Amino acid sequence: MKALVLSGGGAKGAYQVGVLRKWLHEEKNEYDILCGVSVGALNTSFLAQYGPGFAGTSYADLKELWDGIDTCRVYRKWPFFGEMAALWKPAVYDSSPLQTMVRTRLDPERLKASGKKLRVGAVDLESGEYRLFAEDYRHIQEAVLASSAFPAMLLPIWMEASRWTDGGVRTVTPIRAAVDLGATEIDCVLCAAKEQSATLPKKMNALWVAERSIDLMGDQIVADDFEAACKTNKLVMAGMKLPWWTVEKREIKMRLVRPEYSVGASLDFSPDKIRGMMDRGYEDAQHPTDGL
Repeated sequence: MKALVLSGGGAKGAYQVGVLRKWLHEEKNEYDILCGVSVGALNTSFLAQYGPGFAGTSYADLKELWDGIDTCRVYRKWPFFGEMAALWKPAVYDSSPLQTMVRTRLDPERLKASGKKLRVGAVDLESGEYRLFAEDYRHIQEAVLASSAFPAMLLPIWMEASRWTDGGVRTVTPIRAAVDLGATEIDCVLCAAKEQSATLPKKMNALWVAERSIDLMGDQIVADDFEAACKTNKLVMAGMKLPWWTVEKREIKMRLVRPEYSVGASLDFSPDKIRGMMDRGYEDAQHPTDGL
């Protein structure tokens, strides 16, 4: 079984769309399993609405969605006091535009009928529990929104009598979920760059520091997730005996695309930046690594 795993990264989800131009539009790869957190949950859930034989169509529709995205269609400032309203609001920004888009464009019945296995991860703010939600979950739209609720910046989602937020708080690349579902091949896109340096703005403020800090923490989780998966794969290939709690003992073919340098800020959804990230993703997709 073949799986697509997409990491978190906010606006950097556009980089994933560029990679998918190669994998879906040109190569026509068919994925049985789609797993994602944060913006990866958004992208995988939209793709999972399409059954076998519609790889190119799924990409075209996802790209059309991203072509129409700008900041005001994802979040907006609160009408009174702007970002200062975060002192009594549950988030710095009002992400109701994103909520409207997901509830309009994501069809739960199509998800269940497509035959694809979907897993999106979110975190319960009260208990700290990280949980995966499947394509047949009765509130799958809310689960996808919860997974994509960028911590502190976008609104957490009320679900199952609790508030849920970005699954990237606990794991950024749900590779283990794909393995547990029986994947023998995994195509993975990480939005976190290998080189973590960034240009400091001339006028730094607390919002920039918070966004940058969350990015850096997420990047480390990305690195840890993928390194653990690759180490396990190497042990399996070497015939080593693994502990009982690790994955099933089978070799998994892994293909990875990841930017060398930062592709942009997680909350910058300006159209020119979106187009640039798509172009970078497509360019990097020409030279994937085997994840080993």
